[in-house]
Amino acid sequence: MIGIMKIQNIVTFIAIFGAVNLGISLLVFEELAHGREDNEWDSSSHLTSKSRAALHHRDATTDIKTIDSCLPDFAETDSLTIHLENEPTGKPQDIVPVPIQITTTPRTHPFRLSMKTSLAIEEENYAELEPCEKMLRHLLWCDVGLHPFDGENGSTRIFLTMLKEKDTDTPAVEGAYRLTVSRDTIVIATNSAVGVTYAWATLLQLMPHYSYSSVLTQQALLHFGYVAITAGVEMYDYPAYPWRSLMVDVARHFVPLPHMYRILHHMMHLKLNVLHWHLTDDQGWRIESLKYPQLHLSGGRRGLNQNPSTTNKYNGSLSYSDPAFYSQAEIRRFVEIAHSHGIEVVPEIDLPAHSSALIVAARHHGKDVGVIDLHEGCVWRDDKGATALNCMGGTHGMFVPDPEALDFLDEVLREVMALFPSSKVHVGGDEALPFRDQVYTSPRGKKARESFQASSGSEVQAQMFEHLVRLVQSVKGPQALTIAYDETFLHTGWKKSSSNVAVMWWRDWSPDASTLDTITTLGVPVILAPTSRTYFDFHQVEPHAASAHVVQDGTVSLWNVYSLNELPKHANVLGMSAMMWSETFTSWSVWEYQLFPRLFAFAQAAWGTKPKGGDPRVRFEKDFLPRVMANMQRLIGTDAYRGTYFG
Repeated sequence: MIGIMKIQNIVTFIAIFGAVNLGISLLVFEELAHGREDNEWDSSSHLTSKSRAALHHRDATTDIKTIDSCLPDFAETDSLTIHLENEPTGKPQDIVPVPIQITTTPRTHPFRLSMKTSLAIEEENYAELEPCEKMLRHLLWCDVGLHPFDGENGSTRIFLTMLKEKDTDTPAVEGAYRLTVSRDTIVIATNSAVGVTYAWATLLQLMPHYSYSSVLTQQALLHFGYVAITAGVEMYDYPAYPWRSLMVDVARHFVPLPHMYRILHHMMHLKLNVLHWHLTDDQGWRIESLKYPQLHLSGGRRGLNQNPSTTNKYNGSLSYSDPAFYSQAEIRRFVEIAHSHGIEVVPEIDLPAHSSALIVAARHHGKDVGVIDLHEGCVWRDDKGATALNCMGGTHGMFVPDPEALDFLDEVLREVMALFPSSKVHVGGDEALPFRDQVYTSPRGKKARESFQASSGSEVQAQMFEHLVRLVQSVKGPQALTIAYDETFLHTGWKKSSSNVAVMWWRDWSPDASTLDTITTLGVPVILAPTSRTYFDFHQVEPHAASAHVVQDGTVSLWNVYSLNELPKHANVLGMSAMMWSETFTSWSVWEYQLFPRLFAFAQAAWGTKPKGGDPRVRFEKDFLPRVMANMQRLIGTDAYRGTYFG
């Protein structure tokens, strides 16, 4: 079925150059000239909530909090007239990540999700399934604008049941689910609300391609009376790794909340479950502090670019005359909405290196907590010592943990950790080596060494890390997990004294950390983030001149990312992380261009499904690339094609 609709207040949904190839009819392509910069966008979800309330009168049982915790849709600001198609729907062979088991029955009529659809729960396990029901109702409302009525008497029906021992060999895996879709019935069997989230993400991929936008899906429901879902499908699925993260660096270039919510959209659709939020670095402190407000007022500002003209890739880095940061209320709200979509937000406060913004802000409060020494040929151009650096590349600030500095840091970190319910905290630890010895032979560094009774700068860093581990546990509980980059474990003389630490391996290019075997011998959980396969700030095409944007030198291709799953299996691998360092990300267009299509490959590797036998390269070309091409259709019209600058 095809309907012609004029959809108001929807961001550009179709890129002109892709419309013909994708078989989508484009009638009118227009942008409304709102003239709003990204940093002026409303970071709340009120517009989306109002539009949903206008589409359907809510049942008395619909929770206002549930509605307000929906992800704001990416379709908010523009107008477009297009053909909406309710069929064809998504194909099972295009699902990413690939399910563990899947069987299909050809030529089955689609399931029709409509206002006549009912939702029923297995009565004998109602107490255990109640959180699953709440999650499913939440997702149905947020993504389709639908509130199914209770019972089994709908024209089409959804059933929630427990995933039982007889159904699978691995029901204990969090997120495991069994999904069955027939012409008139959907059955979701799971033991957790996150399992419902993953089943729903799969169902979205079995809907028409517009299902990526909740506004478009709601409009289709109103126009056609239903949303079609491919039927004749049965699958069993679960993640191989409990940690599947996307690291988002908002310190080098600030990402406004509307774009952060877009990132959550991308993650939820691909079953990624951890947003690793890199909130501080030399170039910015992005967290509001009520106790030490200069952290965000001075640490959130920076002047003109300080890189010399020889480093052209950094010359466009943005300055922030007004502080760029997230309020504590915004952070709490963001974390809550992420959680309601199965995503845990883990903060990173980078220490002891990469701390210039912290050091600058502390000086405004009369605290001397470290040394700033410009490297990589950077020069002060303005606001020397008054704001964060606008100098990309390398590291420029070193926190020096003498007793007074540590007292200040403890207060700051306690305030930060209170904003995040997660029991996991990332404390950085990378790239301190280049000028650590220089710092710790100074009078100030000697004071820190004496306080730790340490003979070297490396020993100071090791003891500082242990201090941070104890601090995290004192705030988050004894089972809290403290994460650091691999140098913290390999360059400090670190000795294992706590079981609640994890290493993030990134330096696969360094002789001392080039193999996974080297890292696994540390005896702690490992998060894989090797530069050659997960650094999305590198080019994804060759020659680099073919790239739409100038980014970091080097190449991380789609195949490089996909081949993460070919690394040897180790029992202590906790999971994987894709890394979005933002030194060169001066617009949202760059962000999404660098994310896709590689995020599809990362989601596949991190989920862990890997067919046995066969040539991985052939599997990549014959099976995975067609999936990527099909799913790219869901991204047409995102800001990757707009180039809107933020800052």
